Amino acid sequence: MDALDWLVPLPKKAVLGRSHVDLTRCRIQGAPAAATALTALRTALTPAPAGSVVVEVRIDAGAELPPEGYTLTAGETGVVIVGADPGGSLLAAEGTSAAVEQALARAEAHEANVLRGVIPPFVRAVLERTA
Repeated sequence: MDALDWLVPLPKKAVLGRSHVDLTRCRIQGAPAAATALTALRTALTPAPAGSVVVEVRIDAGAELPPEGYTLTAGETGVVIVGADPGGSLLAAEGTSAAVEQALARAEAHEANVLRGVIPPFVRAVLERTA
């Protein structure tokens, strides 16, 4: 499975870096025209009004993108989604949401399959009570 198989539509170009952006607590902002995409992001992510990481959604009809096309740029301070139209920004938001859900599922599977045997039973009991 390719690392980008979850993206719809499949990007024409992707440049993958070695760092990551922590989207567990982020500030979500954007243009009123991108309201549907903003709602999708706020549902999938954990918004924080004063979060240091920003997820910004823009609509730029003048961008050299096809209908429903988008660019998604991630850096240390956040993510910028630029959609050619509201449909493009929604596709990017849904792809971002899917990536977060997949990462959480992988982390949970890793804990269940690998770390569970390493964590002492009394620590595991405390962790499970606080979850």
